[in-house]
Amino acid sequence: MTYAIHLVNQRQDILQNVSLGYEIRNNCGDEDVTVWSVLTLLSPSGNVDYENVCSTQRQESGKVLGIIGTKRSSTSLLAARIASVYNVPMIAYQATSDELSNTDRFPFFLRTVPPDKFQASAIIDLLLHYNWKYIALFYSIDSYGVHGARQIQTMAENLDICIAINLPVSNSPSESEFKDIADKLRENDKVTVIVIFSLWRPAYGVKQAILEHNINRRFTFVGSDAWGGDVVNLQDTNKLLHGSLFIRIYEHPITEFRDYYKKLSNKQHLSSEWYQNMLHWIGEKNECSDWTSCPLPESNMEMQIINAVFAFAIALDNSIKSNCGYNNLCDEAIEGNTYLGHLLNVSFEGPGGYFTFDENGDTSGK
Repeated sequence: MTYAIHLVNQRQDILQNVSLGYEIRNNCGDEDVTVWSVLTLLSPSGNVDYENVCSTQRQESGKVLGIIGTKRSSTSLLAARIASVYNVPMIAYQATSDELSNTDRFPFFLRTVPPDKFQASAIIDLLLHYNWKYIALFYSIDSYGVHGARQIQTMAENLDICIAINLPVSNSPSESEFKDIADKLRENDKVTVIVIFSLWRPAYGVKQAILEHNINRRFTFVGSDAWGGDVVNLQDTNKLLHGSLFIRIYEHPITEFRDYYKKLSNKQHLSSEWYQNMLHWIGEKNECSDWTSCPLPESNMEMQIINAVFAFAIALDNSIKSNCGYNNLCDEAIEGNTYLGHLLNVSFEGPGGYFTFDENGDTSGK
């Protein structure tokens, strides 16, 4: 995000007399902290107790133009509702739940990542391609899992795909849940294809249930984007996952960002506590002391975050020119509904190609 803002502030073709600032907060992946953080960020009364809830660096901030985030659908649902109360646009970069496409509930919500209906459709395409028409479906008990599973169920009914097992899985499955999963698989002994639409913990729970209860059957897993990359690397499940298929969100590698990131160690004023922690973690993981030679971990968020920053910047530039004169920022340019209208109409060449929003503030799959 700071890299993208750095690029915008260097440009001469947009926001010539306006510089973007930022404040980055850690919501700790927690719904309560998300609510607290967004309220204190947007409320005129300030946030005197924010650091007691979740430790982070805190500085004085001016008027909030918009919010980028959050990472999860569950926390974005809460943040988007609050942002809408304040008429502040919010662009998420990894919240994919179809629930967030409801513009009546979330009128100021946009996202640079495709909604789940696209990957649900891709999963159905895979099932049809391999003629897998008798399956088990497990999903996490959250907006991401429930709405993703619902999309799969609806399409399966119309395409003669039988879902023999249809079971939600909690984030920390109990022994009784493990047993229930195992019993269902034993009862439906012709099921060899398991679709899991969930975060990584419930998905890992399904596989643990199979291992611990000795379900000795060859399974093929078809997985959604939120768990494939994480669980595949866990050693005790590797053999079980052979031959599995995973949906991933399209990501265009941004080599310029990686070069920029590695050079930050020489610019202490651009570094943060998070950057230093990242530096230490990557060095330990890869057993390398020279930061410039350490490989950065793969990410499926870089392109989406950069597109979010570009969208805010280009929309602001268009709003200033339409409402204030050519280069002078005025209150009308950042009035909620006015600014939102410009956001919904942005189009530009981003890192992964041409980018635009649809009427729901969504972007299409690729």
